[in-house]
Amino acid sequence: DPSVKHLEKELTVLDAMTPVELASNHRTVFTAQAKKLIAEKSGTTLKFVDQVLLEHDILRADRRWYMIRMQFNQPLPKTFEDRQHMAEYDRPLSETEKEMRQEMIDKFSKKTERTKPKRMNKIWFRHPTCGGNRWSTRPPRWFPSQWKMHPDRKRRLAGVGVPGGGGDRGR
Repeated sequence: DPSVKHLEKELTVLDAMTPVELASNHRTVFTAQAKKLIAEKSGTTLKFVDQVLLEHDILRADRRWYMIRMQFNQPLPKTFEDRQHMAEYDRPLSETEKEMRQEMIDKFSKKTERTKPKRMNKIWFRHPTCGGNRWSTRPPRWFPSQWKMHPDRKRRLAGVGVPGGGGDRGR
């Protein structure tokens, strides 16, 4: 049976732990080196050792939750389905679960972080019949790239912007 083999594998991880690690009630005891040694001694992967420690932390939170429910004379869950249903609104999270949840929130908020929109220099109004985006950052094909000017306007504006030259403004 695969579930029995999984339990036996977890037991080998627990057997590989020192008495201090087994008696500890917090995950700070398990340094990276200690986890690596446990994985070597039990013949499992480091990922599996981390999974066993996470399950232990979740079960600790469950025990704490059961004690709180017993303290306030609340019924304990009878089946795993009851536990799932009751835990949704009642069970306190373990430290590891809080950290995992915070990591997910940070990752999501970073992904959805609002960035400043790109600055647009020119916007052309497109007629609704020509298709595409009505306010585009590229001019439509029919838009004149060079405006045609009357000769008298060209004459009037000749030399505008050049020191000492052109324009009849203010005269």
